[in-house]
Amino acid sequence: MSLDPSKVNASAPRTVEIPGIGQVIVRRATLADLGFAADMQFWWVRLFSLPDGSPLFAPGSDVGALDHEVASALLEEVNRPRFTQPVNAGSGESGVPK
Repeated sequence: MSLDPSKVNASAPRTVEIPGIGQVIVRRATLADLGFAADMQFWWVRLFSLPDGSPLFAPGSDVGALDHEVASALLEEVNRPRFTQPVNAGSGESGVPK
């Protein structure tokens, strides 16, 4: 039985409060996002937007100049564990006929 990627896709974005910035929307990273890591040092800024839907950082912004505490708070949200729902059959089911 093949895996349907839609069953393990990134969960819905959530709103968080970041000290020094305010409310931002953060979404889980996808494999496509991680693909930017080799070419874009601060690839994780793509995961954030403002409540109005605009990007948190304007294109060309010097993200490297962020205060370390603000950057740490953002990265903490990127790395925060967010548990997904188990598949309907339960975690012990393999899909292999018995």
